[in-house]
Amino acid sequence: MQLSALNYNAEVAPYQTRAMLEAQKAGGFDIVLSDVLLADGERGPAVVETLLARFPNIHPIFMTGYAAG
Repeated sequence: MQLSALNYNAEVAPYQTRAMLEAQKAGGFDIVLSDVLLADGERGPAVVETLLARFPNIHPIFMTGYAAG
């Protein structure tokens, strides 16, 4: 993973429950990169809001692959 090569610790969390578990194990995250629309029907902003309620120092970055066609 590119981030690991740059000496960053990166965790992959495909859904909200896993993101919370990983954040708790790590004592929070510095940055969360989330898609706006997640494959399992969850919405990235809602997941980040949940993380921020527990870890208020997280800096969120949102992305999307959606292209109106």
